[in-house]
Amino acid sequence: MDLVTFALVLVTAVAAVSLDTVWHQGDVILETVTTGPLGKTSIDSGLARTIVEDEAAHVFATPTLVSKPKLRWSNQGGIGAAIAEATGLQRVAYAVQAQFGYSPDDYHLALFSEDGQVKVLITGQSQRNPTGFSQVVVQQPGESVVDLIRRATLVGLARIDPYLTALHLLEQPAAAGEHGHAESAHAESSGTESVGAESVIEPAMASLPDTPHNPQRALFENLQGILALMHQDVEAANRAFQKAAASDPANVAAALNLAFTEVQLGRHAAAAAHMRTLVEANRPADKVLLATAYVTWAAARMGLQDMDGAEALVETAAGINPESCSALELWAELRTLKGDDSGAERLHLKARESHSAFENYAEIASLYFQLAWRDHQKLTHSRYGNADTVSLR
Repeated sequence: MDLVTFALVLVTAVAAVSLDTVWHQGDVILETVTTGPLGKTSIDSGLARTIVEDEAAHVFATPTLVSKPKLRWSNQGGIGAAIAEATGLQRVAYAVQAQFGYSPDDYHLALFSEDGQVKVLITGQSQRNPTGFSQVVVQQPGESVVDLIRRATLVGLARIDPYLTALHLLEQPAAAGEHGHAESAHAESSGTESVGAESVIEPAMASLPDTPHNPQRALFENLQGILALMHQDVEAANRAFQKAAASDPANVAAALNLAFTEVQLGRHAAAAAHMRTLVEANRPADKVLLATAYVTWAAARMGLQDMDGAEALVETAAGINPESCSALELWAELRTLKGDDSGAERLHLKARESHSAFENYAEIASLYFQLAWRDHQKLTHSRYGNADTVSLR
């Protein structure tokens, strides 16, 4: 290769690596390895990777208001990395990435057998753990190797992105059920690692600075409120949402959830005032959030016996998001109260037809539970959205 060609290749490689660094800065890099036989189980690196990829994909598919990183395997480099490898300029590529401060989150999972037990070594680093982390997850009695790998994947992802992992676990059927607590107790007594929403949220919050204004802490406080609702403790949920709103006044989910619990607790005037402020002073651009604000406001007006005002609000919500099941169902309830049974049935039918297009965010309480505007109304599942994942006791 002559000097001119080499210079051209070098410039191209550096430019491409620079673009890779910008494009992939927020990526999470995964890698799996198996070492030696695993007892009677035949799992190679390819199958282990498939299991990790599937579990991680479920976590990263969780609908959320927060931006998510991209998952990428260690052998899935960008254009620049490919050019650098083809031309033998890997060291130049690494130098360029270091210059740009490229430090992606990475997660390595290695399966091995020791003393007759299958174990998983998790290592990696993240923005939260820049010095890196290392942890061994041991197979529990009766646990298959596939389930071990899935659990270890969650343990590792909880280190890299605890919020998204907790959000995913929140939507699982055992999030607030008996099994989750039994598993935690078993983990404490046996020294094994369990994974539940609470077990992810608590250490993540403990690692955050105790400052009055902390948007990151507000995210977890909001999740604590939803967990409290799953345990039917509306007062505790209300306190958690108050904390989240104080930690980050711009957190729309916390504002919506706070008003949701105020309606549930019969504090209708406060809920209406909060939703008026949200709609007029901090109007969400997202149609799902904005429609939810109007629906919550409408429920508060119903609690104040202003049925005409409530109907105007819920009609506005349905106009913003015509496929909002909660808006359509509340509107149907209003029509029933006004003696229009045929109109109510049409709205019920439209809500059922819209269910397939239901949009939800795991952070929003009214997508798990019904808005209860009547006095002393018990907390119940939403007919749509996330209801099937909740375990009320």
